[in-house]
Amino acid sequence: MDLISDVLSHAETVSTKMNETVFSFPALCHNICETLDPQGRHRFSTSISTLKADRTAIQIALRNIAENAIKHGNRDTLEIDISVQQGMPGMIEITLSDNGKGFSDAALKIMNGGRFRADSGYGLFGIKRLISSRGGTLIARNLPDEEGAIVRFSIPGTLVGNESTLSGTMQELRMPPRSPLITDRFFA
Repeated sequence: MDLISDVLSHAETVSTKMNETVFSFPALCHNICETLDPQGRHRFSTSISTLKADRTAIQIALRNIAENAIKHGNRDTLEIDISVQQGMPGMIEITLSDNGKGFSDAALKIMNGGRFRADSGYGLFGIKRLISSRGGTLIARNLPDEEGAIVRFSIPGTLVGNESTLSGTMQELRMPPRSPLITDRFFA
């Protein structure tokens, strides 16, 4: 059943069409962390930015990468930082780092240019293909001299708004409970 679920997830991920919209990056990250960590055991932080990009592709990639960090982090409480910055012209760079146990050698090979193998999951392979299909790149590394990992990917998009107020600002994502009727625009 896990294999079938992985195959279906992979097929959905790589077939998603590009649709550029303007959205709140911290609101997107908040929705992901609330879904993956409803008990609030982990600490998430993010840059405060408004983006014009493919929200769906970013959501799929971040959710998968954050879920892997939580699932394989081997800690009761992880610190996960998600940041975004303007990259090459027309591209944004999104970085997720954590203080977990890091990637296995097989996962690093898949994410950094290897090919799909029987001992790797479809999730990371699908994320790599999703990002590549949009002209982006993905790099994963274990942090040197300490536990943890960092994943950086680029995808077409731009930061929207006054960059001097956006760059370098981080926000704790644990917000008070909210009504299900509140949408992303309230967190912009």
